[in-house]
Amino acid sequence: MLWAGTICLRLVYLQIFRYGDFEQRAQRQQQRTTEVAAKRGIIYDRAGRELAMSVAVDSVFAVPADIPDLAGTISLVSRITKADPRELLAKCQSARTFCWVARKADAETADRIRSMNLRGIYFQRNPSASIPNVNWRRRYWAM
Repeated sequence: MLWAGTICLRLVYLQIFRYGDFEQRAQRQQQRTTEVAAKRGIIYDRAGRELAMSVAVDSVFAVPADIPDLAGTISLVSRITKADPRELLAKCQSARTFCWVARKADAETADRIRSMNLRGIYFQRNPSASIPNVNWRRRYWAM
């Protein structure tokens, strides 16, 4: 009888007094907003030559919960990305599930971070605009 009473009191406490905390926790776990970047199209000049096109570049992100030594890992990555380590560490500590480290990083930076094979650091391919020939205006107006 005492055991059943204890269980009932605990259920009342969780369902009535802690209801708001559990509801907020459930919403954070179930609802997330993810930005999906659309692929850019190719822009041609009147002669059919490419003026601008879409290329895939790497973006680097961290999952702080997966990183055993967060401060050390962020320090290493910030040296490569030339970001402020304190600012990046604070950003990663505030978001335990996802934190951007370097958005649309150049190939050399992404390769250097990838070669370190750090736990909790991941890569995502994102489209970015590329202008292959910066003299296109001169060439375009000369026609």
